[in-house]
Amino acid sequence: YILCDGDSILIDQKYYKNATEFDLNKISIGGCDSIIRIKIIEIKDSYDTLYFRLCQGDTLDIKNNKFTKAGLFPFAYQNTYGCDSNVTISIFEYPTSSFKISSTICQGESFNIGNQDFNQTGQYKATLSNFNNCDSLIELELTVNNTSSFIMDTSICMGNSLRIGSSNYSQEGKYKQHFTNFLNCDSIL
Repeated sequence: YILCDGDSILIDQKYYKNATEFDLNKISIGGCDSIIRIKIIEIKDSYDTLYFRLCQGDTLDIKNNKFTKAGLFPFAYQNTYGCDSNVTISIFEYPTSSFKISSTICQGESFNIGNQDFNQTGQYKATLSNFNNCDSLIELELTVNNTSSFIMDTSICMGNSLRIGSSNYSQEGKYKQHFTNFLNCDSIL
């Protein structure tokens, strides 16, 4: 016989509340002595705690029970013997995070978030995982400044020189000079 914790069982007009073994003497239908070995097994109630993690805004589904917040949630089930099985669901909720970034780059450069590269002026959203492995939403406002280039066609008199930036030019030819324009991007003269 199976006896659940706190229950009793009636055998031959006597109640038993604990695990035990004994012989029950009876007379069979044919009038003979019959000895029946009785064994009562007591099954204690079980208690367990199951731990889960949940990201803010997510839903956790456990045996058709939906959880959206942190907390302790007790449940009582019957085990295979029909005795109580008490389970506490312990849920920890971790926060998501969000960041707003405003950045300026020059034409030909890119701004990287995770595995995404952005290289045009605009507003973008990207989702990464934060340190709790929950969503981290990044909102990017990107401005792409243009580079500039100028062609200067000039002439000088023999024996004179032309100073551009930190360089002096006195010979005929084509030269390139790199500067930074007012947008802090490359400017080629």
